[in-house]
Amino acid sequence: MFKFMHFLQVFPKIVHILLFFIFFSLRAQQRNSIPDFTPPLDIPLYLSANFGELRSTHFHSGIDFKTQQETGKPVFSVFDGHISRIKIRSGGYGKSLYITHSNGYVSVYAHLNDFIPQISAYVKENQYKMKRFEVDLYLSDDKFQINKGQLIAYSGNTGNSGGPHLHFEIRDSYQHPLNGLLFNFNITDNIKPTIRNLAIYPIDKNSYINGRNEKLIVKPVGKNGKYRLGSDSIEVVGTIGFGVETYDYLNGSSNRCTVYSIKLEIDDSVYYYHEMDKFSFNEVRYVYSHIDYEEKLNTGLKIHKLFLDPNNKLSIYKQLKNRGKVSFNTDTLHNVKITVKDSYQNSSVLSFKIRSSNSSYIFSPIEDTAFLRKFYYNTTNTYENSEVRIVIPENALFRDIDFNYSRVSGDSTYFSDIHFVHSELTPLYRPYTLSVKTKNLNANIRDKAILAIIDKENNLKAMGGEWNDGFITTSTPFFGKYVVVIDTVSPIIMPVNFKNNGFYKAGDTLTFTIEDDLSGIQSYNGYVDKQWALFEYDAKNNRLIYVVDKEHLVSGKKHELELYVSDERKNISIFRSGFTF
Repeated sequence: MFKFMHFLQVFPKIVHILLFFIFFSLRAQQRNSIPDFTPPLDIPLYLSANFGELRSTHFHSGIDFKTQQETGKPVFSVFDGHISRIKIRSGGYGKSLYITHSNGYVSVYAHLNDFIPQISAYVKENQYKMKRFEVDLYLSDDKFQINKGQLIAYSGNTGNSGGPHLHFEIRDSYQHPLNGLLFNFNITDNIKPTIRNLAIYPIDKNSYINGRNEKLIVKPVGKNGKYRLGSDSIEVVGTIGFGVETYDYLNGSSNRCTVYSIKLEIDDSVYYYHEMDKFSFNEVRYVYSHIDYEEKLNTGLKIHKLFLDPNNKLSIYKQLKNRGKVSFNTDTLHNVKITVKDSYQNSSVLSFKIRSSNSSYIFSPIEDTAFLRKFYYNTTNTYENSEVRIVIPENALFRDIDFNYSRVSGDSTYFSDIHFVHSELTPLYRPYTLSVKTKNLNANIRDKAILAIIDKENNLKAMGGEWNDGFITTSTPFFGKYVVVIDTVSPIIMPVNFKNNGFYKAGDTLTFTIEDDLSGIQSYNGYVDKQWALFEYDAKNNRLIYVVDKEHLVSGKKHELELYVSDERKNISIFRSGFTF
């Protein structure tokens, strides 16, 4: 009997050990089955960003390779295949290539400076044919066959890039981005993640942390992967959520990266576990719900919430109990453990104790009546009065909210009252429709009117809109402070290195600055001798660039140059001059 009882005691531990070895055996098999990709660069591989990093509006969908602070580094195909797509944008990925591989994967190379000559010629031919700089070209399987390790392009800093680097992605056949660090590239990482902050949240109005119905943020102490809370004593009552600010660092780089997985355990029971293996592009806005959005806006902290909002449908969550929310209602001391790992299985652990209490009766439940009405995430919500109409579609909210709205009179430069639509600290998954009544808006300037959001520094950001029956209506993904303004000012065109009647040779660049103070640049077109000419638009630097092109110009004569730049409200600026080639 004694032996049998002893077996019953140790049996769970045996199962746990067996599952542990099975998990890592499967992971080893998974890594061994990964295709034999070659690196996309022939320089040492150091990262400035990794997969799943928390960006302002999305999860980072690739890994960013440093290019020694230079552009023009050779970029190579990681496997056999064919170029299936070439995309050129003034923002976003800038110049990018997509290769569909014979093994079913797709690789993406972004922020490129240029392509190899035959690809550049093909792109340029299509740009002139379509008479536009921005193009999105889908290619047949036999157009550009590519071998593993073949030179395809040169690294750059185009699009919304913050500096020279190569943004690289691996996608599956469904175009879902995958974690590139799981593909056996020669990247060194033996550094344990760091844990910066612990956050503890009251989930409802009857939950308390140290007697208060408000979030608590605590800075752990520790190093070398072992963290604790020091002398802080924490008592909780009711339903509680946890969060953690944590970062990963890779060898040879000081850049803060995201961790691969986070696990929350309470008394050895897993309440939350996520792995950053892959996601789909229609999930990227769930980053607003995954993080503590309010804390990010207020303090800049990027805290992973270890509990889910009702409308958070992100697919990275592998194990959840009560969606990560923990009920504390007994006088008990609990063990809490948060484990974070990077893609190379370096791990750090934050361990601490937390005391729960059943003494909620000593607190008076909070009754908050200072709101207009309850808005529910899973229904369409509407609010309107004589000055405004707000329609929030089903599943635009991440959770139910106590909706608020107010307005005050605007100053003489505005064409409406100032409308406070709920709070900018509340994120949305998708846009809602906002209509604002205009004031003193004459018929001759109605097409110049737009809705703008006023930020904390009182700067205006245009959100578009159309006038109809006395209201300006737009679709916007942000709550905040809105007002109607007009944009009657044309964009600015300023030469940077262009000289009127100057002499230029083939390959020289003619550069212009184009800027708009409100509604934003909508279109730009350049002409040489009345023929459309290719001007590249660098949106982040407000630059238009023309490369003197001997294929489209007759040499030894003077040429007429014209630039037409329009903003979103159809205000147009024109620049005319001449040069000799």
